[in-house]
Amino acid sequence: MMIRPMKLLSLICITKYFKILMSLYCQLSCKSKKRKALHYYSIIITFSRIIYSFRILEKNDLTAEIRMNIFSLIMHSFLKYFRKEKGTQDHIIMKRFYYIFGAFALLVVTLTATGFVINGKPGTAHADTTTTCNIQYGAFLHTVAFIEAQQQGFFTKKGLTVCYNQVTSSTQQFDSLLSGQYDIVGTTADNIVNRYINSQLPLSIVAGSDQGAGLDLIVNTANGINSIADLKGKSVAVDAADSGYVFALEKMLAANGLSLANNDYSLQIVGGSALRFKAISAGTTSAGAPVYATILGSPFSEQVKTVATLKDLGKFSTYVAPYQGTTIGTTQAYAKANPLKLIDFISANIQGREFAANPANKSTVIADIASVDGVSTAVATDIYTDSILDKVRGENVDEQVNVNGLVNTINVRQAFGGFTTTVNSKKIAQPAKNSLYDNRYWKVALICAKTPLSAAQEQTTLSSS
Repeated sequence: MMIRPMKLLSLICITKYFKILMSLYCQLSCKSKKRKALHYYSIIITFSRIIYSFRILEKNDLTAEIRMNIFSLIMHSFLKYFRKEKGTQDHIIMKRFYYIFGAFALLVVTLTATGFVINGKPGTAHADTTTTCNIQYGAFLHTVAFIEAQQQGFFTKKGLTVCYNQVTSSTQQFDSLLSGQYDIVGTTADNIVNRYINSQLPLSIVAGSDQGAGLDLIVNTANGINSIADLKGKSVAVDAADSGYVFALEKMLAANGLSLANNDYSLQIVGGSALRFKAISAGTTSAGAPVYATILGSPFSEQVKTVATLKDLGKFSTYVAPYQGTTIGTTQAYAKANPLKLIDFISANIQGREFAANPANKSTVIADIASVDGVSTAVATDIYTDSILDKVRGENVDEQVNVNGLVNTINVRQAFGGFTTTVNSKKIAQPAKNSLYDNRYWKVALICAKTPLSAAQEQTTLSSS
């Protein structure tokens, strides 16, 4: 088994910590109370660093390991300098301690202010580090399947502690996925298609989530928009210029005589669904620019009726169906390194979807949606209807990707110049190992959802698929 250099350095640092800890313990026999107090202080700090180091190694977070090693070098130098010259008078030792501790504190404050200590990069969303998680999941929304997988304990029963991270945009989402901050993402199929084909990134769709649940065109009537025709000459709020729903939006507007290529309207970059819903509801961006329209899916489009100035101008499914909307995706490297975690994650979602679809559980599911999404029972009921009861655009049964829907997703992007080369949509949508759609993990997950398998059985089943 290969250990990458940064992890080896981390292990060496931990070993050095133990050495320092034992050295400090041996020195507690000294008579000076001040020296003893400083040694106790050093032991506490060193022991805390050992615990934190093991947590970082468990998370396999390269950025955090780099930060840990920088602080390790600083801390080691501090303790080494502090303990040298045993014959030094106590008041000199104390003065040395105050100087070095002050400099160390100033460094921590400076790095924190720049975002280095807290986020790794200033101004970016990052994985949840407040809870010990063995899966970091970054998504735009809670699917009903995911909600029930959490609420009914399906993740827990499989030994998973899944931390949900609210993403701010598709750009941030994939930056976090590729950097290792996220393990798995909930994102539109088109977002993975874009990066797999145009950027040739080793990503894969491993399961489906929904077929465009609640995906509607929403406008703000207070800004003078009451029909699609009113959008001529206006801007439409989107996640990013090349994100998944931009091409769905182009399809809807093109069918009504408006062309982005002809500059009939422009794109206004606002961010993910949550940010767009906030902006369209307010009628302006945080900078004060008017927001005329956007495209939103569940659980945001169902909240439109709670805002007097918002109007729903129609379903995307009227123009394209079937369609593969949100999917479960990851890097091919993560899937290869963590196949059983991935299988169990998908399997728990399948069980969550199955629980939600059982009519006997309807009231429980609606209450869970209301609680998790922070909406009224009436809105939660609409979300339930769009996600579970709508067979055309609702959540994928058994989390199985709709291959024909994926073909249409690819075709919509291609129709509006979304690729740098011509692609064969039917060919690229076919499931295969290490391809755009790799369904091997889903196949095993489906079996596990119906009949629990041991880890060895899961691995054997995966190897034979």
